Amino acid sequence: MTIVAAIVTVYFVVPWETRGLASVTLRVAIALVILVGATVMAVRHVLRAEYPVLRAVEALAVVVTLAIVTFASIYSLASSLDVDAFSEPLDQVGALYFALTTATTVGFGDIHPRSDVARVVVMVQMLTNVVVLGAAARILLNTARRRVDG
Repeated sequence: MTIVAAIVTVYFVVPWETRGLASVTLRVAIALVILVGATVMAVRHVLRAEYPVLRAVEALAVVVTLAIVTFASIYSLASSLDVDAFSEPLDQVGALYFALTTATTVGFGDIHPRSDVARVVVMVQMLTNVVVLGAAARILLNTARRRVDG
């Protein structure tokens, strides 16, 4: 859980500067690569772990946190690039709130994307939540199960 705390701390400490639409697009691509890479590394750790189920749960917490924080940073950047991208300007807390409500599919409706760029990024997060995080959870837990069963 130290890694989860470190990810959230970095999110709030590191200044996110806007360098234009290309910067936001690049961050989305990098975020997806990092998520896949983190999942692959997590599977390797589960395969070597003395307690694979515990390691799988820990790894899943890291992958989910990384996904949410990454998208929150992208939303914060997009909002600073275009103040009308969302229904209200998003600071780091607002962006994290929006990313988490999107990830959990709660979607209170108080914050929503208004620009096409913001809608595209939100759609990418929705697909990531369903496909990448769903696959990561399945792979990690199945790997742990196989490792326990021997």
